[in-house]
Amino acid sequence: MARNVSDEIKWLLEPGHEAFEQRPATFREFIGPEYLNIEKYLRKRILHELEVILGDQIDVNRIARYSEALITGGIGIGKTTIASVLLPYMVHWVLCLKDPQDYFGLLPGSRIAFMQMSTSEQQAKEVVFGDLKARIEHSPWFRNQYPYDKSFKNQLRFPQKDIWILPGDSRETTFEGYNILGGVLDEGDSHLVTAKRDYAEQGYTTISSRITSRFQNRGFLLIIGQRKSSNGFMERMYRKFLARPDAYAV
Repeated sequence: MARNVSDEIKWLLEPGHEAFEQRPATFREFIGPEYLNIEKYLRKRILHELEVILGDQIDVNRIARYSEALITGGIGIGKTTIASVLLPYMVHWVLCLKDPQDYFGLLPGSRIAFMQMSTSEQQAKEVVFGDLKARIEHSPWFRNQYPYDKSFKNQLRFPQKDIWILPGDSRETTFEGYNILGGVLDEGDSHLVTAKRDYAEQGYTTISSRITSRFQNRGFLLIIGQRKSSNGFMERMYRKFLARPDAYAV
């Protein structure tokens, strides 16, 4: 259903909405024909989990209902699909702001980044990044209102408001210099673990701390992957998230 112009104007004029130049879509609107146009392809449980994380209404103060979420399970349950919807939604929400940098208290021209981290840079480019790029390429809203710069093959950059989506691996240097507002950590139990370092833990800590240090509780980080060990990264984070009111785990 197309938006009613008068309703949109009314929403923008309501107190607390001054920072927006257009109303962000609700989750249900975002998977509909004006945005990603994928609702009929999503299983009911996937729809449910996405709505739990994002909420069923627009929150003008933060992107998602939770600060962090973890989804674990076997091959084919839809973990990558969920990530490929959540990350474009976060970018959409930020692009709806008049001036994202001013809204978040950043210097003019500062890049706002969304990071997708996997076990290697190649894996990052081929799995979740490939899916979320496909979501954005086939979205009427992104295509018509905020097309990305196609001169960059392995990143998605929205030059209109200095918003970037970056794939990377779990090396700490991958995240240096970026104002990370949101991200996806993929294949949590498949990252390298040595006697000195758990690379998934390091990547999570780095991304999470960058989100909170720059954006407080307004960003969002998703962890996905199979649980391959009873004491591995995914199991440890699953238990931690269950005990946190600002996190979600399923």
